[in-house]
Amino acid sequence: MKIVVNQQIEETLQRLIEMLDQQDLDFALIGGLAASIRGRVRVTEDIDVIVDCDVARAVEMLDSLDPKVFRPFLPDPELVLRQCFLLPISDSQTQVRIDLAVGESGFEKIVVQRASPVPEHSIPVATAEDLLLMKLMAGRHQDIQDVDGIVAISRDSIDWRYCHSMASQLQAALDIDLVALVAKLESGNADRE
Repeated sequence: MKIVVNQQIEETLQRLIEMLDQQDLDFALIGGLAASIRGRVRVTEDIDVIVDCDVARAVEMLDSLDPKVFRPFLPDPELVLRQCFLLPISDSQTQVRIDLAVGESGFEKIVVQRASPVPEHSIPVATAEDLLLMKLMAGRHQDIQDVDGIVAISRDSIDWRYCHSMASQLQAALDIDLVALVAKLESGNADRE
């Protein structure tokens, strides 16, 4: 499936792939772009990526950024990185925002390992199953719409056993019944809110 994005997002995505490859970091596209690939196409103005590294390695990456290519989006990026495990940067040329999530948790590492590239692009994209779980955990209105789009497009190819197993593992750390949400999706009950 082709990623439908504007020219600025496309240019930024290519620069991001080059930078992460130069840093020798494994990563996976998540967020709105990934949801558009695995589900229904939707408009997004930023790029979300999980990078398989720890905070110390992410700080090294931050320190090595070429400000002519990428620059921190916030005034104290290292503080945000250490407190939120997130490195928000922007493309110096297009101004497109990129949220680089530091993938220290076991689930995030699994998301990166399971990601697969789409035919027209070399970027690894989170699987439909992992996107469903991430979007259910986030639970915002747009996330639920993304879940509906992913299920509508991929229902017959989704590995529901994996979703149930991972939801059961993740639920221990969450304040939501992720297992029940996955069961409702599988059964076709769209009433999750």
